[in-house]
Amino acid sequence: MKLIIHPGASADTQKEANYYEEIQPGLGIAFLDEVDSAIDTVLSMPQAFPERRKNIRMFVFARFPFSLLYRTVENTLEVLVVRNHARHEDYGMERV
Repeated sequence: MKLIIHPGASADTQKEANYYEEIQPGLGIAFLDEVDSAIDTVLSMPQAFPERRKNIRMFVFARFPFSLLYRTVENTLEVLVVRNHARHEDYGMERV
C-alpha cells in the first residue's frame, strides 16, 4: 500500500515532537516513534479502526493523547491529521 502524509499532518507531528522534546529530552523522539508505530499499524490493517466520518478512520495512540486520522483511496493510505485530544474534533478536517 502506498503512503501519503498530508503536509499539515507532518507539521502537526513536528510541532508536537518539538514541544515534548522541550519538556523532557527524549520524549519528542518517543512521540515520533509512536507516530511511526501508528502508521505501521494502520498500513497493516487499515480497515480495522473505527470510521469517524465518511471514509475517515481514527487510530488512537497508546502513550500520548493523540489520534491519527486517515483515509484509504484505492491502494493508498492518506494520513490527514495527527490530532491532540485537547483540540476540537474538527481540527484538520479541512484537509479532507
